[in-house]
Amino acid sequence: MDWKKGRLYIPLEDSKRFGYTEDEIGNSLVDERFRRLMAFEVDRTRELFEAGKPLLHEATPELHLELNLVWRGGMKILEKVERLNYDVLHERPEVSLWDKLSILGTSLLRRA
Repeated sequence: MDWKKGRLYIPLEDSKRFGYTEDEIGNSLVDERFRRLMAFEVDRTRELFEAGKPLLHEATPELHLELNLVWRGGMKILEKVERLNYDVLHERPEVSLWDKLSILGTSLLRRA
């Protein structure tokens, strides 16, 4: 877990807004407050990804594929977080080999 490495990726103002403390993160407490907090973060991140998607088409052809892979990989991680019912403190959302191949295939087809 990244918390044990001294890393926290949740904005403290958001954590405070949902009444969830750093100590609770440290204790891996996943309750409704945490799930609502993570749902908020996932929704906000998805909105930012969607807002940035048009920029993919403005990139050079060399950069377009790489950015497309990053975009699709990020969206897949958001899906995985949702499938975990937002419990990212006990299980890390991971993109499987199959997911990676699917993302690559889709990105290559969209490029053609």
